[in-house]
Amino acid sequence: MVTSYTLQYQIKTPTAVALGLFDGVHKGHRAVIQKVVEQKSAGLTPCVFTFTVHGEKPASKKGYLAIMSGRRKSEIFAQLGIEIELCPAFDQFRDLTPREYVEKILVKGLQAKYVACGYDFRFGKGAAGDVGTLRQLCGEYGVEVCVVDHIDDGGCPVSSTRIRGLILDGEMEEANRLLESLFTVDTKVIHGRRLGRKLDFPTINQPFEKGHIIPRFGVYASIAYVDGAWRPGVTNVGIKPTVEVKDPLAETYILDFDGDLYGKSVEVALLSFLRPERKFDSIEQLKEQISQDSEAARRISGAYLKNRRIEERNLQKI
Repeated sequence: MVTSYTLQYQIKTPTAVALGLFDGVHKGHRAVIQKVVEQKSAGLTPCVFTFTVHGEKPASKKGYLAIMSGRRKSEIFAQLGIEIELCPAFDQFRDLTPREYVEKILVKGLQAKYVACGYDFRFGKGAAGDVGTLRQLCGEYGVEVCVVDHIDDGGCPVSSTRIRGLILDGEMEEANRLLESLFTVDTKVIHGRRLGRKLDFPTINQPFEKGHIIPRFGVYASIAYVDGAWRPGVTNVGIKPTVEVKDPLAETYILDFDGDLYGKSVEVALLSFLRPERKFDSIEQLKEQISQDSEAARRISGAYLKNRRIEERNLQKI
């Protein structure tokens, strides 16, 4: 479990701190986090200093769209061994100079003795500081700095920008592989028009958080975490043109499930793109297509869940 703090904090024990936005917590981010987790053996508490960008964005993050929710990021941090997470809004520290950032946040606030970041890390007002600046300033306080180089995959660096492009194209298998986790929607279920129930395919509707990336419109094989288990599903991302819904939603038919999930936060992970969104001439055509989509999704999600169980059993044997 990760202990979260606001910017008004005073950590009492020496720490190793991972620095960055960590959007998606992809392969490259995990390499940075691993460096600070390794410092636990040296008596340092592994921490993350990250931030939210719901308001003003850093100069280096213009056009930013979130890949995962803050709640999901915290879960992954904990799984990776992080014990403390500091996640203020960006505008709470945007005006700090690079020196003030190091002095107030890292040295005085987090008691940092070791920090790790990516090769392209920027900090301070107007993104004035780079990794060279960080090394210089931290050196004045005896704080060790580890800069992690980019992680290549297929001859190209793994980056949030690359993963966003894959998500926008609906290439979920590749996006999930680079994330080393699943792209999920985990907002609260809202009331829809109940058309799915009338078609014998009851669905849950989930809005996308403001500032969150929306995948390519279309139908996906998915899995949903309900009642303590992952269940196969089929998810439509988009505006449902047949019934003229204007705001993009993730609408999921959870196979073999018919419970009441309104108002609950449900984790729905997209596995594979099945087809583009389209308008049907009749509700009957839509119903037939949903049936076909459901069978395709059942095969894909069933195979994924089977492989997942095999991997978990193998890990338990190690």
